Amino acid sequence: GVWPSNLSFFEKLRGAGGLVGIAVDPLTSHECGNQRYLAIPWFDVCLSARLPAATAPADAPLNPLAADAGWLAPLPEAGAGWTAAVPQAEFAGEASRAVWLPGAGLAAAWYDYVRDTAVADTTPPPAPSHVQLNGRHLSWRATADVESGLAHFLIERDGQPLATVDGTAHRFGRQVFQGLQYSDTPAAPLVRMHYAIDDPEPGSVKRYRVRAVNTVGLVSP
Repeated sequence: GVWPSNLSFFEKLRGAGGLVGIAVDPLTSHECGNQRYLAIPWFDVCLSARLPAATAPADAPLNPLAADAGWLAPLPEAGAGWTAAVPQAEFAGEASRAVWLPGAGLAAAWYDYVRDTAVADTTPPPAPSHVQLNGRHLSWRATADVESGLAHFLIERDGQPLATVDGTAHRFGRQVFQGLQYSDTPAAPLVRMHYAIDDPEPGSVKRYRVRAVNTVGLVSP
């Protein structure tokens, strides 16, 4: 019963010229899985286009979205899969019933998502900071990877791999370090970013480094 009501809403809004798309996660139902990996770039693209320049007056209106610059994809027929989006000028179907997407980059991410949610990412996560060693306790801080999420951390000693620090198990979507509940809220208690060092040579000077790894396997500096 969910799809017909969503389709009715979509068709009415698109028929009135609304700039709206549909992206169905093929791996989950009501729970939050990999939705953020499309939702975040969607909002990023739309807000970047709509927000006035930083030098604009405080009461400057929002910029309109360029409807004609969008990419379109047809809604799938019953039992069929999604097809890739094309520039609006190349779309041969009925535009008022087509999924609207704000630009080529988002169109590519959308097509990745509706097939298997594997939205591409070529940017490594930020490097961890505040790495400290107190006795045998190694700790650090990390900045979120908003494109793909952090999966785990790599510990190095004197330039050599020492350990991998994983987070919590996650039932829905990619394995992220802090885990998720049924919703998009991190599971409590939050996983601590630390590692207990087992030094085979007490008293010797060691150098430790920590690297972040995101959910598509890219490693930070």
